[in-house]
Amino acid sequence: MNPSENEILFVAFCVEMYARRHALAGADAMRVFSDYGVCEFLVESYDPLHSLDREAILDEIEVFMKGVDSEACS
Repeated sequence: MNPSENEILFVAFCVEMYARRHALAGADAMRVFSDYGVCEFLVESYDPLHSLDREAILDEIEVFMKGVDSEACS
């Protein structure tokens, strides 16, 4: 994976928005993203996601994370 500058900026934006939604420090939000593979998901899904509004992007991230959780329980 070799993300573009726009994809990197998008991931950083998502980390910050996730941190705000969940009252986390940026480093803590980044740790959550790392644990769940969210950064890779965001880069792979950049085209359909980057034009959504903030809340919709965050909702998609949380749906993705729930999917990762359910896979871990299987």
